[in-house]
Amino acid sequence: MGGNCGERVLRVKSTGLPREQLSKLRAQYPSIRPIREFCSNGEIRGFSVRVPRRGNSFYNLVVLCDDLLGAVPSAYVVDEIEGHYHLWKRMRIPGTNARALWVCDASYHGKLRLLMASSNNEPAERIGYFLSHVVQILNCSEDIGVCGCHR
Repeated sequence: MGGNCGERVLRVKSTGLPREQLSKLRAQYPSIRPIREFCSNGEIRGFSVRVPRRGNSFYNLVVLCDDLLGAVPSAYVVDEIEGHYHLWKRMRIPGTNARALWVCDASYHGKLRLLMASSNNEPAERIGYFLSHVVQILNCSEDIGVCGCHR
């Protein structure tokens, strides 16, 4: 993973999500779709997914997971949203010309990195942890002070 604040360097030799494990994630995230440009050798290094948002709505995400066993994935919200605590600068999604808001998931300072490091290294399980964390981060931010991340 490159620098802070969403800057990501795509790895040439990568370890993504094995295509055969995608079905394990579809039970909870039926909208998950591999992005063709981020697929090679039976591995998915980037995908789009809709995750729940309060009020019977969704966030549309692009997730990059090119170094899944060595780094925390990166998530980008492609929707037009303003004033969200965990959505930082609009930037170009690495490897594309698309612009989106980077999700500051606190993985460098929070417990997500420890949780993922303690997992059994099954890629689908690691992605599941990450997506659950991102859903919580995106939804708690709508009620300032509820999750403790605004202190």
